[in-house]
Amino acid sequence: SFSIENCTIYINNSVTISVADGADLKLYDNKLFSCGNVMWHGIEVAEDGELDMQRNKLEDAEVGLNTRNLTSNVLIIDNVFNKNNVHVLIEQADCNFITLYGNTFSCKDLLNPYSFNGNTLEAPFAGSQTQVSVWGISNSNVLKIGSPSFNVNAFSDCKWGVRLEDTEALILHNTFLDIRKNITLMNNLPADFLMPYTAIIAFGDLIAKNIIIGGSGLNESNSFKDCNVVTITNDYRKVQFLNNDITNTQPAPPAGYTGSGTTGVTVNHINNLNNTSVIIKNNNFSRIDNSINYYFANQSTINDDHFEISDNKIDGETNIKGIRGIYIHGNIINSNQSGFNSFTVFNNDIKLIQVGIALYNLSGIETSVEENEIEINWGNSQTRIGIDTRFSNSQYLYNNLVSIGHYIWLYV
Repeated sequence: SFSIENCTIYINNSVTISVADGADLKLYDNKLFSCGNVMWHGIEVAEDGELDMQRNKLEDAEVGLNTRNLTSNVLIIDNVFNKNNVHVLIEQADCNFITLYGNTFSCKDLLNPYSFNGNTLEAPFAGSQTQVSVWGISNSNVLKIGSPSFNVNAFSDCKWGVRLEDTEALILHNTFLDIRKNITLMNNLPADFLMPYTAIIAFGDLIAKNIIIGGSGLNESNSFKDCNVVTITNDYRKVQFLNNDITNTQPAPPAGYTGSGTTGVTVNHINNLNNTSVIIKNNNFSRIDNSINYYFANQSTINDDHFEISDNKIDGETNIKGIRGIYIHGNIINSNQSGFNSFTVFNNDIKLIQVGIALYNLSGIETSVEENEIEINWGNSQTRIGIDTRFSNSQYLYNNLVSIGHYIWLYV
């Protein structure tokens, strides 16, 4: 066992701090910086190594902390990770041994007095921004990011806040701020789902991968502010997005652009759906272009699937933001259905939106749209629509209230 406390350490660019198999390293209240204008390698923990890392400031590393193949305890608590290319990498690890809360992940506000590149990285990534704050790849068990019982994780100023590949995750009590790029984006989702500047991006395998973002208990919600895209989940078996706050405070876009370039929660399924569950519930969206989006394509079989979008509050606030409240787009015209399939859009409060609820290409899928209140932006265009069901059938509409629908209440 080895302990380092209350030290400032300047580290050469060829150096890696390695925690070997059977070793136990404790790092408390230290500052770990590069000693020049080239990044150091970072901390690596071997399969059976143990690390207790609390209240440190770690800057200028290529990978701040690498926990590949981990089967021993690693505690990552109340640290500041700043200006690293990747802050924390967790790969092929047993996530039951990972504790991760109370940390700040950023790429600004220099900690190292000898740093040369302001709010960007040192060589070999000079001029760039942090790529990923927490990156999970092919891990076993559930990666828990944040804890309702302790300090919040704060993510900002990076291309991806959390990036998951074939990793189950429970994401609670985190804040995501200013994960965006000052560019004009298309209103629709980009074709490239690897698009950077995303608070959470997750890729599943449709076998057993689940992702839960937010919850109904005390301090279980997440906050997203000024993020271009809040979350994209591709082919996860179960997706829950619950009780989160998604807000855009950025000024109006340039003349001629119809929205702010922000997208809320997006779920993509591109393979066959079988025993899949998607629940998006009790979230607050403020000044977001496209708040809730669900895309599924190439489906030949739909079997025992449950989709629920309910009790969300969506407020465009101005007539230049809030293009679509809820958008579901499928490609299943020739699909085969079996078992019990439930598609429900229920009790959502949607205000100052150009299109309240849009259901496209859902032929053969019974979708229930009930008890929603929709207030449409006043405008002089047929793009102002309360409920749009074009190219779909088997849609059941009950007790929905649409107001200020200047042109079209229902488009079929």
